[in-house]
Amino acid sequence: MSHLMTDDVVTAALGLVPCIYAAREEGEATRRVPPALAEALAAAGLFQMHLPHSMGGPELPSLTAFRVIEALSKADGSVGWCTMIATAVSLFAGWLPADVGRAICGQPPNLRVAGSLRPQGQAYPVEGGYRVRGHWNFASGITHANWLHCSCVVMNGATPRQTPAGTPETRALWVPAEAATIEDTWSVVGMCGTGSQDFIVDDVFVPTAHTFSLGAPHLHQAKLLDP
Repeated sequence: MSHLMTDDVVTAALGLVPCIYAAREEGEATRRVPPALAEALAAAGLFQMHLPHSMGGPELPSLTAFRVIEALSKADGSVGWCTMIATAVSLFAGWLPADVGRAICGQPPNLRVAGSLRPQGQAYPVEGGYRVRGHWNFASGITHANWLHCSCVVMNGATPRQTPAGTPETRALWVPAEAATIEDTWSVVGMCGTGSQDFIVDDVFVPTAHTFSLGAPHLHQAKLLDP
């Protein structure tokens, strides 16, 4: 669903409201977005609203995404939250080269990202990329994700590699969801359906092309403001 128009995507979100109502009890009981509902949200393009045009995405502006998330959240806060997280992280695909993003997302794109911005992992430089280890928490939507955004400290042996400013160097790495182990930690009173579980990555190779620094320029000039 590339090049969605504002009215189209909001209409798609509103059209899913009856399905969201019908799935709310299941989401609370299973502590995740129910699989059939997650598939419907993905098919409508709602998990990747900021994915760049160069990768086949709609590259929708922030206020459009806000209207979609508002409509979903009125029906169920957990669904709105997971959609917000996935769409926000889809923006980070814009730090990857277009051909890499297209390969990761597939064509037509089906990007469903979960993960963490907190550098709770370690990335060890090796030939062609990094070996990644880490344990991250609060990964909303991980049960329906196909990629994980893993923020890591880049290691120099047993110690963090330092930037010129004398701070630990951090890097974001994209890891296939199936390479991680989900740890069932999400037992809460509210927002049960977000499925915000912990996940562990243990010595997984990530090619350099699947990594980036948020301090580098966005490669695709994302248009986040409505005209």
